[in-house]
Amino acid sequence: MLTPAAFVQLFPEFGGQTNALLVQAKLQLAAARMGGPDYTVWGQPSATPGATPTIADQAQGYLAAHLLMASPFGTSTLLAQPKDGSGKSEYLRAFEELELSVAGGFAVAGAVV
Repeated sequence: MLTPAAFVQLFPEFGGQTNALLVQAKLQLAAARMGGPDYTVWGQPSATPGATPTIADQAQGYLAAHLLMASPFGTSTLLAQPKDGSGKSEYLRAFEELELSVAGGFAVAGAVV
């Protein structure tokens, strides 16, 4: 799981004014939404500042960034809300792209007739 320091290194726009406890809470929420401690589909997170971020790190970071931006407590970041009315931030779009990259899609098993 990403640490707040590693998160801010990947997303410097959340440094400074953003409360470290809020960042930690959103990182934990993002990890839970990604499957909790079972990162099988995402690969292993590196979670250390300065390390090359894995897909798991990137996904957790993008989802946490979206949650921070969407939070009433995250408004201190002064990041713009999505203008297209979808409610999807660029962070959520990036998370969804990563999600698609690790999804296996449909699998059909059985005899071919």
